[in-house]
Amino acid sequence: MLAIVPARRRRTPGRIVFPSSRFLLGAITADAAARGVFPNPPRSPNPGHNMATFDSIVAAASSGQMSPSYLPGTQDCANVSLGAKAIITKGATQAGGLLLKIGASTGNPIILGIGAAAELAGIVFGAIFGHHARAVAKERSILCAAVPAANQTLEAVDQAIAAGNFTPQNGIDAMNAMVAGFGQQVAAIQHGADPNASGECNAACVLLTQLRAIAGRKISEYQDMMAAPAGAVSSIVKSLGGGSLLPWAAAGLALFLILNER
Repeated sequence: MLAIVPARRRRTPGRIVFPSSRFLLGAITADAAARGVFPNPPRSPNPGHNMATFDSIVAAASSGQMSPSYLPGTQDCANVSLGAKAIITKGATQAGGLLLKIGASTGNPIILGIGAAAELAGIVFGAIFGHHARAVAKERSILCAAVPAANQTLEAVDQAIAAGNFTPQNGIDAMNAMVAGFGQQVAAIQHGADPNASGECNAACVLLTQLRAIAGRKISEYQDMMAAPAGAVSSIVKSLGGGSLLPWAAAGLALFLILNER
């Protein structure tokens, strides 16, 4: 598979600017996505800048999910329960509208948002995060809400595209809004801009960089869908969110090693 490494360019805050070779499925590999946010690893042997950091970013981009650290039930988020996952479905009584909700399609789900795809794309992460943040005790890290909210956003958007509820462009908009929203929520606890910068890059810094790499790769996939012939779209949709759980586990192990080097 041909891997096209994105050229370094001035970054615009909150927007993913990875280019995509639109005629090659998977033109941005996990490694290329990681190098788009951490171009020349390692910057130093220190935590947040070393090869363990880079490996965690590659693993996250490969699995399409952030590290399993800071998820309910893990050491950092013990006794945190967030309930059912968020989904995006068509609203039975909403003409042409969609529902962003927590819970099953039957019963009494919690409605987080109602609107057209273009409207929901910009609020998926914020709505899910707001719901989870209320369930997390104040003394817990904000990451206990932000990380699962981002992971659920990634799953919900992929599922919405596969179901035809979101267009690929809606997916791109949701990815950019998610990265910007995550950055805003963790800004108060984040130390360091990213692994490329000098000084400390703490857990929030590493996780935000992971998310940028994941979003960059997802955007390249959505761009492929927009450019692909109609008959090829179904095969691209099947590739969304795929992959083994092994890279996800590797991401968690790498982040664990990073945090325990402090």
